[in-house]
Amino acid sequence: KRELGVIDFGDQIELALRIVDDHPDVAKQYRDRFDVVLLDEYQDTNVAQARLMAGVFGGGHPVTAVGDPDQNIYAWRGASLFNLLEFPRQFRRADGTEAVKLPLYTNFRSGARILEAADVLIGQLPAHQRPDPEKRLVPWEENGPGQVHVARISDEIQEAAWVAVRMLRDHQHADC
Repeated sequence: KRELGVIDFGDQIELALRIVDDHPDVAKQYRDRFDVVLLDEYQDTNVAQARLMAGVFGGGHPVTAVGDPDQNIYAWRGASLFNLLEFPRQFRRADGTEAVKLPLYTNFRSGARILEAADVLIGQLPAHQRPDPEKRLVPWEENGPGQVHVARISDEIQEAAWVAVRMLRDHQHADC
């Protein structure tokens, strides 16, 4: 990579972290620029990303992280559930106390049937493997019941075609 003069995502994070560590004035400029920070889908961050965010916005700056420990599906690319679980300690309040954890159980994306199906699937996991095993998401009523379809599909190309046909059919029925 060095011979080609290119960097990848991991390099970008590492270089940014080095800048923040070596030049505290850079982090201060970002804190001055952003009064508050929202870190969405925080369960999908890797350890280096969390260190970078803490290096820039830690130490009492107003930071909120949103994440669902049951949606930690990117461990294969380095995402660490540890970041979400450690957030209250890593991003302490200005007085040094741990950040407050506020549960959000209303799901604004999915209909009731979809959440019921998700609860059935995730219910198969042993309780000790879930940070909040009693959690049950509540659907936002405006989303309606939603649809759940089960299909056995041979590969990702066939899956994409199956989804496309379903979407077209649903769209055509909605126009009627």
